[in-house]
Amino acid sequence: MFTLINLSVYLSTAWLVFGILKKIKIPNPSLMGGIISGAILSINGYQPMSWLNFSFVISNSIIGIIIGKQINRDIFHKLRSILFVIIVFSSGMLLLSTMAGYLVYLSSNIPLASALIASATGGTVEMISLALSMSLDEDIAAIVFFQMARVIFFLSIMPLISILSNKNTTINQINNKNKTNVAFVSTSKFNKKDYFYVFSFSFIIAYIFAKFDLYFGILLASMFISGIYVVYSNKSFKTSLFLSNIVQIFIGINIGQKITKDMIIMLPSLFLPTVLMIVVMLILTLFMAYILYKHKKWDISTCLLCASPVGLSQIVFFAEELNVNVVTASIFHTCRVICILLLYPLIIDFLIN
Repeated sequence: MFTLINLSVYLSTAWLVFGILKKIKIPNPSLMGGIISGAILSINGYQPMSWLNFSFVISNSIIGIIIGKQINRDIFHKLRSILFVIIVFSSGMLLLSTMAGYLVYLSSNIPLASALIASATGGTVEMISLALSMSLDEDIAAIVFFQMARVIFFLSIMPLISILSNKNTTINQINNKNKTNVAFVSTSKFNKKDYFYVFSFSFIIAYIFAKFDLYFGILLASMFISGIYVVYSNKSFKTSLFLSNIVQIFIGINIGQKITKDMIIMLPSLFLPTVLMIVVMLILTLFMAYILYKHKKWDISTCLLCASPVGLSQIVFFAEELNVNVVTASIFHTCRVICILLLYPLIIDFLIN
């Protein structure tokens, strides 16, 4: 009973904020509504109950299913054609994380290891787990603060930059965009049995991954299950706007509830390091997006999305809203996160020792 009341409070607050943001035409109002409402309730001491982790697992699984529906038979050919670019971008993200980490270290009293993890673009949950595994418990609040500041800033600014940039899009660029987003189109649609197979199997795999704390794999596994089924069955499906909004709200709440009173108290002392980190990341992100734009001739929205240092689960809905090929962006972000998770601990160990 108390869990239902707790869930109702969070959802009703988030839906109210979502309605306000939608009214004033803020980009992606459902995700931002979840973040703002989650932060407001968390700061005031109202914490979510057992439903939070369940909602995170289910939401990421649904996001994976949504991405998977855009997978087509040409995906592996496309992957080969952009493999070199992906490797360069993943290396660039490693360099970006390291540079930003050093700036945080030099401009604050945070230890080097904690500063490097705080600025890493490898996923908030994964970086917090890495910090705990390195016995950096004392700096967890600061690490979460920097991670949240980065995610919220780029979630807010990138859609605006994309919208402003696309106002100057030429006819040739529009044609390039349409070519980039062309996917295999099926005339057959999912029936109830198809939906049951995809969602039930994805949720079962998500549950197994969650049991072993492999949260990053939930989205990827669901994406491949959905994509393989779409290609194998030669069918397509649509997701409702209501489901999309609910999933975004839950993802937003999961981000927002990490913002606590302690983080607000830390704000004055961490303000300058946070600004320096964000400025460096923004400059290098825009530079990498520009290089991708010039090299591959993709539309600017796709390039910005591929270069954005935010989580895969968050960029999906911006891709949908901006009519960007989310599979392309997903490939970039997946390789980036894997690269960070595999190599960044080695870099931290090398720099410290």
